[in-house]
Amino acid sequence: MQLNTIKDDTLTTQIIHTKQFKTSQIHIRFIGALNEKTITARSLMLAMIKAKNKAYPTRKALSKALESHYDMHYHTQALKLGKKHINQFTFGVVNPRFISDITYKDNILTMIKTCLHDVDFDEKTLKEEKQFLKDYFDAEYSNKSRYAYKRFKDHLFQGHPFNIHPLGLEEHIDLVTLDDIHQAYESMMRDDSVVISFTGDTEAFIDEHTLQQALSLKGQALPKEFFYKHTFTPMTPIKETMDITQDRLLMAYDTKTYYADKDYFIALVFNSLFGDHSDSLLFKTVREQHSLAYYIQATYSPFSGLITIMSGMEEKNIQKAIQMIDAVLQTIKENTFDEHVFAISKTAIKQAVKQSYDNPTSLSLKALRKALFNTPFEEDYVLNNIEQVSREDVVGFAKNLTQILIYHLGRVTDE
Repeated sequence: MQLNTIKDDTLTTQIIHTKQFKTSQIHIRFIGALNEKTITARSLMLAMIKAKNKAYPTRKALSKALESHYDMHYHTQALKLGKKHINQFTFGVVNPRFISDITYKDNILTMIKTCLHDVDFDEKTLKEEKQFLKDYFDAEYSNKSRYAYKRFKDHLFQGHPFNIHPLGLEEHIDLVTLDDIHQAYESMMRDDSVVISFTGDTEAFIDEHTLQQALSLKGQALPKEFFYKHTFTPMTPIKETMDITQDRLLMAYDTKTYYADKDYFIALVFNSLFGDHSDSLLFKTVREQHSLAYYIQATYSPFSGLITIMSGMEEKNIQKAIQMIDAVLQTIKENTFDEHVFAISKTAIKQAVKQSYDNPTSLSLKALRKALFNTPFEEDYVLNNIEQVSREDVVGFAKNLTQILIYHLGRVTDE
């Protein structure tokens, strides 16, 4: 596996040469500002590009065209990375060495260029995509775990870009006009940084120079400021109620450690030991030994610097669970956790890392992080850094955590 990168003032192109996949993936990422005033139009614009274009003026026509290109995969996604918003286009294609048609490669590149440049925005499609987006937010309300997490973030990230949903703001959907969509597209093509990524067998397909020329894209230089290093102030515990059958408990801890910081790998190992999987201390203690929760997991976000615990349980177990979580954290601070559990935690991360290098989308994201943060792409670099994390590193890390918020979404009672 080899990564080649070409970077200039207008474009970054990355080629990940590997023969391990029968298909190849092309990602085009437009990186812009995470702005709550424009993000809803930006998200809807992305969905409208995916729906149809001038060459294929209906959803059905575009779908048939993709099928005719040996079932070419086409997907778009709105994402966040720190305080930046990313509109991502993904194209999955069969490796040309399996196709006898000599025009196949050129046809694929023409199709991608058509999707990006020959946009066709109209009121009917905008109305449809607005309804789809409303349905998404309605589903978020119906899923009580997702809703609890949303409310948790509303309290936790006040004034923080992490509280901006990558798909936009529900209350802004009806306000978006067709003119806003056109402006969002023009801004994306003119003002965003652009990263093109190819993952696959380049000998059978393409090189970075041809890819650049074929897609006719230009952008701005890559941004340098991704992190919003917020000073979190510990908050009073919050309880809200609604008609639910299972209470949700969420807790946030500030690590003050961000992606590529010197303690980044320590944060990964700590979170794995603390609560990232079924062999972690929280799962074993809170769920299995004491049966206080239906589920419990801790997640580390390297772009907010926070560790979040999410759990579902009966209301009567909430306070016991909080005390047990504190006790588990204290076990780590006092360095009294079992060595076998510590070894399992490091093994779990390393296994996840190895699996990620067998996934083309994951490889593309790793290459993107290298371009943005100048972090090594190689698997051995990550595995070696994880292996070097010691018990003492994890203990010291745990002692510096600050609990920021305890949020409880409970059931409505008659009392």
